[in-house]
Amino acid sequence: MSSDIVITSPNRKQTMSQPYTRTNRSRLVLSLMLVALTLSLTSFKVQRDRMKCDWSAMVVALPNNEAEIRFTCNIPAGWFIYSKNMSEFDGPLPTSIEVDPSAHFELIGDMTESGSYVKWMEPSYNKEVTCLQKQARYTQKIKINTTDPFQIKASVNYMLNKKGDILQPDDENVIITVSGL
Repeated sequence: MSSDIVITSPNRKQTMSQPYTRTNRSRLVLSLMLVALTLSLTSFKVQRDRMKCDWSAMVVALPNNEAEIRFTCNIPAGWFIYSKNMSEFDGPLPTSIEVDPSAHFELIGDMTESGSYVKWMEPSYNKEVTCLQKQARYTQKIKINTTDPFQIKASVNYMLNKKGDILQPDDENVIITVSGL
């Protein structure tokens, strides 16, 4: 039994007869496996590049025209984000949350961070790093200066790490509409 292979070029068309053998079948299977492996590695890179935390925020009323802005970061399984409380050095960027100033409120004190902390020596930077895993919570107390509805705008910058697999910094913009406090 034989099959025909057609080779086409712009100037000519040639037909060759080649027997169908186990060697050719093995080469075909091997080629298909290599293509499948290449596609799965590409898929992993795309998923890794799209790896993000899931951020949410809300405002909780307190007595005396005060409130808390509560940011929650759900971190993908097996990944970590750098603590906002890391000392500054040449290395990964600590998580930062910047609340835009507004006449409708004023910040009271510093933002706090809580969650499950992990520390390790990061060989990429030859420094000890502090990270959070699973979920991180950030709280900023504010004094409200109005009874009208208003918006709180904030920018979040963070880096994901999977014990040596460090992703580029990512930015999230958060807008919270506040009314009825």
